[in-house]
Amino acid sequence: MHIMVVGVKDRPTYIRSLLPRLRDSENKLTYVSADPEADIQIPLSTGSDIEFLIKFTIYVVLSRFPDDVDVVHARRIVTLFPYTIYSTNAKLVATCPGPLTEEMAMNHSKWFVRLYNIIERLSLFKTDIIIAQSESSKYYLISKYSTIEDKITVIPFGADSDKFYPRDKKRMRQKHGIPIGQNVILYAGRFSDVKNISLLINAFSEVRQGDDWQLLLAGEGETEHEIRDLIQSKDLDPFVSFLGYLPQNELGEVMSLSDCFVLTSISEGGPKVIREAISCGLPVVSTDVGEANEIITNGENGYVVEEFESKAIASRIQDVINSQETFRQDCINMSTGFDSNYREIVNIYTDLTDSMCVS
Repeated sequence: MHIMVVGVKDRPTYIRSLLPRLRDSENKLTYVSADPEADIQIPLSTGSDIEFLIKFTIYVVLSRFPDDVDVVHARRIVTLFPYTIYSTNAKLVATCPGPLTEEMAMNHSKWFVRLYNIIERLSLFKTDIIIAQSESSKYYLISKYSTIEDKITVIPFGADSDKFYPRDKKRMRQKHGIPIGQNVILYAGRFSDVKNISLLINAFSEVRQGDDWQLLLAGEGETEHEIRDLIQSKDLDPFVSFLGYLPQNELGEVMSLSDCFVLTSISEGGPKVIREAISCGLPVVSTDVGEANEIITNGENGYVVEEFESKAIASRIQDVINSQETFRQDCINMSTGFDSNYREIVNIYTDLTDSMCVS
């Protein structure tokens, strides 16, 4: 079976987990992306998703891809748009990470969001299976397109257990230069408006007591300057460290040395990072977004906070800090890995290709 996985310019966590498993299997894999390590690289000048879609469409129309592909698996539904104008015998699979148009509405004009929705709707006609990463992602799709429910299957992607697993906290702190006695709060992800990191900063300002607190921010993005200004205005510079983008294995180490992961997003799909943190034994305090309330059991592996208020977030952070080891053990007991997800995805591929043979 020949699988063509289509990314964009970066690799979502599930693609990073999926690719090596496909390469190690008996299946043939072609990875298409702007990623320099892709089998077929589509170079981008702006790095935008729109540029990638335009160029990917040109590549499809010009038949730049292998003609023996059985399944095309795209990271988003709109990526399959070229197949609305160019027929293929391959089965088409797309992943839906969550309410993308809600996030787009915060960063793009109304006409851009309308255009995106039109492209997505057209692409859905050709899509055979949509993998929703959570029940909330499924409901989001059905609320937009009520006739596609039979195309949707829910696979809540687990963490890659090769990279996200509990490491010795003391050893990890020594390795990364973090004092043993500090209370360490972690955020990892993009710096953007939808991530609402200002709420995290305000909550950290309220919960911090003395000098034995540290906030680690792993990631990068367009709101970094605003975040730094807010930190400076609250005199938190000595207590906040910007780590930049971290490779998955290093992120797993930083998760293992931390005491509490905090997510204060306005909107999310998964988010996968919650599962990754829990797999490292790191309890999570999150706003009620995406599938957070499906993953987190209050008082066991973290807390879901309904209020977008810094005091409420700070209170739950303190609850976690007060019972660190109990939360850590509960996280380890409740963690799930990606291997079972991989088997489900391959079963989808197999069922689709088997149906091709029958028809």
